[in-house]
Amino acid sequence: MLPSTGTVIRPTEAHTAQPTQQARTEHNPIKAAWETVFPDSISLFTAALFLATIALWLSTRKLWLAGEKQLAHSEDTARRQLRAYLDFDGVKWRRRPTHDEPGQVATGIFSRIKNYGQTPANDLVVEVRYFIQDTTGVLHAVTADGTDGPVIYRLGSIAPSDHTDRNSNFPMPEIMWEALASNNIAFISDIKVSYKDTFDKPHILECQFRSQGTSVRSPHTFIEGTRKSD
Repeated sequence: MLPSTGTVIRPTEAHTAQPTQQARTEHNPIKAAWETVFPDSISLFTAALFLATIALWLSTRKLWLAGEKQLAHSEDTARRQLRAYLDFDGVKWRRRPTHDEPGQVATGIFSRIKNYGQTPANDLVVEVRYFIQDTTGVLHAVTADGTDGPVIYRLGSIAPSDHTDRNSNFPMPEIMWEALASNNIAFISDIKVSYKDTFDKPHILECQFRSQGTSVRSPHTFIEGTRKSD
């Protein structure tokens, strides 16, 4: 029998190992990636500030572009409202009975062009062509004022609400005048107007008119589908 030494030997208790920070990180890849990119709060704040700055810049640019678009639209609207607008204010026969010669009728075409806009029309040019339309609808050119081809008037400006009158003269054979009076044939006026508005933008106005008999009180009617304007 062995002597007692007074020492008590107990079985060693198993201790559960606590997971380290590295072990916890390895089991959470998303957290690992986050901590790799943003190891501290300062980096996180810097990144957030950068993203906020980008978002603010994009928002500011969007507002600026919208403002520029609205400004351009407002300027275009103002120009359209303030520009000159020319239109025809009557086309009809013009008779000169005291100048009739044997076998001919001294006549011509009176046309009026009016500015219905808010500002003057500048660099005005009026170009007129005349035709006789026979019973088959074919057009035959008619010369006026002793010239071959169109009659061209180069004018200055037309103020708002003002107008300009143009008269073209030519002798008409009596037999043709009688045919016009009975509407067997028709007289066609092709009038083209070019001008610039106060913003120096060019514009055109063009239309054809057809006679209705030979009365000076009967205005010539415009031919549908021939009008051009901007």
